[in-house]
Amino acid sequence: IASIMEEYKKDAWYEIVEKCQDAGVNAFELNFSCPHGLPERKMGMAMGENPEILEEVCGWVMDVAKIPVWAKMPPNVGHIEAPSRAALRAGCHGISAINTIRSVMGVNLETLRPEPTVEGYTTPGGYSSRAVKPIALRMVMEIAQMIRDEFPGSSLSAIGGVETGEDAAQFILLGGDTVQVCTGVMKFGYGMV
Repeated sequence: IASIMEEYKKDAWYEIVEKCQDAGVNAFELNFSCPHGLPERKMGMAMGENPEILEEVCGWVMDVAKIPVWAKMPPNVGHIEAPSRAALRAGCHGISAINTIRSVMGVNLETLRPEPTVEGYTTPGGYSSRAVKPIALRMVMEIAQMIRDEFPGSSLSAIGGVETGEDAAQFILLGGDTVQVCTGVMKFGYGMV
């Protein structure tokens, strides 16, 4: 699966989808959720927070996609169903949820700068791992209900704080068809899977 993110330009989305398909990718996950996704260029979370833009971009992808497409949702919205519904209306095969939560980890009281910093610069970033699990469980449950009611046959890939088999089971019980793990593997290695 290729996770792709691009600017708000139809030709750019056409190009990345076609090139990835030509390279042999078997599915797409459209990243509408990354808080680091160049918001000044309407990328990542900046697209995902706007259902109208998200629906339009998903439509562009579906114009040229010949393989399954999931849209990855941002948790930084009041109602996760709105962008999810927009992606499914545009023809996406499923939803992936959730990505990291936009946050500031703290303030260094000696430098008085937000953390973390890289070479003296900082920006709100993505909070993940166990702390997001309760939020992810709620959002997965809300998306699953919307899918059952409005888009039967669409799939939901659950993400957010999965570190154990019990965590994965909870997401499946709330409606996830599959479960993804990222931070857990970074923390504990591939053996945790």
